[in-house]
Amino acid sequence: MASKLIIDVGMHKGEDTGFYLERGHKVVGVEANPTLVAELRSKFSSYISTGNLVIIDKAIAEEPGVVDFYINDQNSVWGSIDPAFVKRNARDGHTASQVIQVPCITMEDVVSRFPDPYYIKIDIEGMDLSCLRSLSRSACRPKYISIESSVSSPADRWSEELTLFQDMGYDTFKFVDQARLDHLNGSILNREGSATTYKHVREASGPFGEETPGEWMRVDHAASTARRLRREFETYSPMSSTPRPVVKMFRGLRKLRGLPVPDGWYDLHARHSSH
Repeated sequence: MASKLIIDVGMHKGEDTGFYLERGHKVVGVEANPTLVAELRSKFSSYISTGNLVIIDKAIAEEPGVVDFYINDQNSVWGSIDPAFVKRNARDGHTASQVIQVPCITMEDVVSRFPDPYYIKIDIEGMDLSCLRSLSRSACRPKYISIESSVSSPADRWSEELTLFQDMGYDTFKFVDQARLDHLNGSILNREGSATTYKHVREASGPFGEETPGEWMRVDHAASTARRLRREFETYSPMSSTPRPVVKMFRGLRKLRGLPVPDGWYDLHARHSSH
């Protein structure tokens, strides 16, 4: 399969970038944390030297310039420029964050420099929808996009996510449970790059495009699925608005019935049928 361009927005430690590169694709990665960027440049130096990987060491924001970036002391994956996201983590006992200033760029600027991507993965802790809005103002419409959906977060903006995707011309969707991707371990993936035996890596977004699990849904089915996932979040998640003793009770009842407790977070994948 011919090499295609993938934009990885929120590289973290390269969990997804490495997967894309190993499948034979070219990658543009965006990462704001300067410590992680240094590690990424060392880890992927051979791909950078051949031009198969370009790293943009900036945050994605509404406007270019400089922005406060919060580095979580407990978990580097929670780095964010969204103060509300940082406060939520602190409220839930996930330690404090250090703040530094980093340069920022809009998603419009990224795709103007690197047009015609096949797939864009967006996972930037509280800023996914903002990034998608910026992309919507460009002419860029990759065949596939994924974001971390708010169906399993206090933000609860899944309706806005689906509406924006629709306005951009995307017409089929999947919600992928990120906590269950290890169930794909051992599967042969051969539809989106060179064949590989899948092995899930912690914090990775996982397969994309036609290799994602489940059936593609039209928007009405996707909306009903989102409502169900939202109800599960409100019932079983300690981060929901439901009082914690009630959440604990519902979780316990589900375990007593031998049923898995919905602890996962969900990525929303969108496909553009005009490609």
